[in-house]
Amino acid sequence: MNSTSSQRGYPAKRWCAANMSSTSMRHSAWKSEPWTHLTHKQRRPQWIAYNPRTMRPPPLSTDTNSMKILSWNVNGLQAIVQSGFSADELVARENFDVLCLQETHLEASCFGVSIAAPSYTASSWAVGCFDVYMGFLNNPIYHDMERNVDLFKNLVHEYDYTCWSCSVARLGYSGTAVISRVQPISVQYGLGIPEHDQEGRLITLEFDDFYLVNAYVPNSGRGLRRLNYRINDWDPCFSDFIKKLECSKPVIVAGDLNCARQSIDIHNPQAKTEAAGFTIEERESFEVNFSRKGLVDTFRKQHPNAVAYTFWGENQRITNKGWRLDYFLASESIADKVHDSYTLPDVALSDHSPIGLLLKL
Repeated sequence: MNSTSSQRGYPAKRWCAANMSSTSMRHSAWKSEPWTHLTHKQRRPQWIAYNPRTMRPPPLSTDTNSMKILSWNVNGLQAIVQSGFSADELVARENFDVLCLQETHLEASCFGVSIAAPSYTASSWAVGCFDVYMGFLNNPIYHDMERNVDLFKNLVHEYDYTCWSCSVARLGYSGTAVISRVQPISVQYGLGIPEHDQEGRLITLEFDDFYLVNAYVPNSGRGLRRLNYRINDWDPCFSDFIKKLECSKPVIVAGDLNCARQSIDIHNPQAKTEAAGFTIEERESFEVNFSRKGLVDTFRKQHPNAVAYTFWGENQRITNKGWRLDYFLASESIADKVHDSYTLPDVALSDHSPIGLLLKL
């Protein structure tokens, strides 16, 4: 979801419900784990509330090669860091290999460059190099922005490969980032179409077995002012981009796709049919450009009847009135290798929760 369509409504606090005090743990389950309550206005008999504590599969054996990917719309990276977010605690809990971030809200001037380069191979990567902006490496950081950069250069320890894509059309808006401990073969920024690549919405990493696309899809906005751009320009071009990647390797798309694709994915579908993210046009575009072109919604494949949300408007997380806007989509050829596709609703510093994917290699 775009930060202009919802505002942060949660007080500063530690990020993980698992670390709550014993006093907090004595609160009712409704207060401590509202996502376990089925609040859907048009629920069907077979639907159940998703509970990550009880509905995730057993861990893989230690001798199974795998990669764990997390994706999270942070709604402002600096804001969640200042609110007490600890990336190292998230590492300790999830032990992820790759972290995809959306809506970082970082400014291009932090990185000392202002235009995009199409792609870089692994030989262009520098271990531990933070000042990466839209494909440029080892650029000098502006001195007046150093304090902002220092906040994030060690966001996650022992993850040596980072890339950041910021909006140049509007400073402090949109933006994506990837932090990885696995070295990618190559990195590409944007769709390669200038009119779509000004808002820092896409980073593509090539690994041995697949491409990982970190995406922050444009929100149609208040009054649906960007609906036409979204469904007639962005979605078809993004779909074509993915299909070209699939000519050489399977693709995994991670990120905030700004669409609740089915009625099960939004708490009150009847009242939201004209709201950005749930219009008939957006849902049809999702099906035409992604689902019908062979991209599998990994969470829905694993949990066909689970009601799970990844976004909540202001003050609505506590009553679990949410939307599922964040996805891992996988090419059909790799979808069966997904061992686990899940959400982390207790990570509450953003208006979105992180989502996770465990892939067998």
